Amino acid sequence: MAAYGIIRSPTGNIAIHADQAAITKVFWTDDPPRHPAGDPDDIFIVDEAARQLAAYFEDPRTEFDLPLSATGNDFEHAVWRAMQDIPPGRTATYGDLGDAVGRPARAVGGACGRNPIPIIVPRHR
Repeated sequence: MAAYGIIRSPTGNIAIHADQAAITKVFWTDDPPRHPAGDPDDIFIVDEAARQLAAYFEDPRTEFDLPLSATGNDFEHAVWRAMQDIPPGRTATYGDLGDAVGRPARAVGGACGRNPIPIIVPRHR
């Protein structure tokens, strides 16, 4: 089973999905906010993600501490881990990330665009 909830944020409503007590997707939606529903363990992690996202919107230097389970290939996971290693307030180019994972910048840009957990796994820093 899984859980799903929608929170209001300064950038629009954000949907949070969890399955097996890990965040699987985060995306913007036009749907109205709603309390999480689903498996109790997954509801807990959706609530925790909502709390940490609210803290992030108050202070973008907030670091996330959530279990994540994104669907992707090994290369995408390597890029997403490299993105998480960029400290808040710092930036890295696709080329920088490509150097870190041993692939061209264009491939890194594609992997960044397929990130299913934006904000928590930063798309841009």
